[in-house]
Formats: sequence, structure tokens, C-alpha cells
Amino acid sequence: MREFERTIKGERIRQGLRKDFRASRNTFGLVGCQNVVVEKEGLVTYRQLPFAVSPLWMAGAGIELSWPEPRIYQGRHYSFMTYKSRLFYYDETSEEPVEITTIKSVNDVDTDFAPIYTNPWEFIDLGEAWMFVNGGCAIMYHKYNQMTGGSDVVRGYDGVRVQTGCEFRGRMILAGFDKENSWHPTWKTFIESWAQEIVSDFATDIELNSNFVMWSSVGMDLFWIFYPSTLGLSGPISGAGYGADRPWIFEGISR
Repeated sequence: MREFERTIKGERIRQGLRKDFRASRNTFGLVGCQNVVVEKEGLVTYRQLPFAVSPLWMAGAGIELSWPEPRIYQGRHYSFMTYKSRLFYYDETSEEPVEITTIKSVNDVDTDFAPIYTNPWEFIDLGEAWMFVNGGCAIMYHKYNQMTGGSDVVRGYDGVRVQTGCEFRGRMILAGFDKENSWHPTWKTFIESWAQEIVSDFATDIELNSNFVMWSSVGMDLFWIFYPSTLGLSGPISGAGYGADRPWIFEGISR
């Protein structure tokens, strides 16, 4: 095997790579590059990308670089960093994450919720609202509680376990359900009770599993499946006449 040296410079580099390998030979442009990158000044060797978060800060926070963690997500209103069961708001200006230490249960704002880490988090960007799912639990933030005079806090729920999800044109799309943790008993009771009143031939015994995809209405009912106790029967307003024969969910959706 013989090794030949050839200098490539000038216009050949500025032309970049050829769009197709079938382009004629001995013309400007390269077919491919290995271990170098074509830039304005020519062929450039590997350049280390800057850290989005200081290695010193990560060491102090007990975060180790080990693929696929940690992860950084950029949303329309918020940016985040996740590391296993920990979630952080990420300030793109200071490049310093702020850990979300207060997470409350969906069912009780006075009860703390500990995130369950099973797989890397999937980020669902809903603008000022957001959610993370990983197949073990869901962590979410929204302004729904303001409708009933409550405070906005980050909430967590593991009664509905979803592998992945996204936002698409105003809808929340969820997929990859755990059939053992997809329908809360409260929702089952609600659906069975009202199915006969709303629509005929409505199946009430379908189990959501890993090959199911669920999507919401446009801009509505985005989090309903995660709120079995508060929307299913009584609602977050006590003593207001809501119950099984007058479910608060209909008023909540209409708002």
C-alpha cells in the first residue's frame, strides 16, 4: 500500500462538497470528507463544542456526563435540562440550570411527588405549558389551576404512564401507553356511566397499550387523562353541586 499526498486548496474548498457522487470528476467540489469539516477558510479539523453547562457546575451538582444524560431541551417559552429523575429550568443567558425542587401531586397540591426515572425524558412543548413523560410518570406545568383560584405549581402523576408525546398544531399527542396504568378507576366509572347518555355503541372496555396513540382537541383537554380525581367526578371546587350526575369536567372543557 502506497500513500500519496495531495494539497487541496483555493476554489476547490470554497465550492464545498459535490451534491452527487455522479458529478463529473476533476471538477470543483469534494465528494466527501473524513475527520475534517469544510468551512469558509478551508478544511478544518475537529473542534470541541463548548459545554452548554459548565463542567464545574455539573460536578458540584452531582451530574456526570454519560450518554444519554444529561439532556437539554429548548422550548418556545422555557428551556430545560434533565438528568435522570431531576429536572431543571435552563437559563440560556447565564447557562446555569435551576433545579425544580417543588413538584406536587396532581391529586393533592399539599402532597409532594417524587419523579420516577425509567427512560430518558420526552419533552412536550405547549408554549407556556409543558410536560415531560418517560414511561414511568409525567411531570407537567400549566395554568389550569388559576381557573379555580388555585396556584400554578409543577405537578407529577404516575397513574397514567406514557412513553412519548409531542405537540402538533395545537394538539397534544401521546403514545406508548402502559395498559396496567392507562385508565384511572375514576375515569372508568365516569365513562361507563355517561357513555349511554352521550353516544350509543361506545366501547368502555378498551385498554390502552403500547401501540395506541391518543390526541387532544386543538388547544383543549390537553391534560384531562392525567386528572382523574379532580375532573372525573367532583372537581377541585367543593360544595358547588358537582358530582356524578353533574360532572365538573363538562364545565371545565367548555371554559
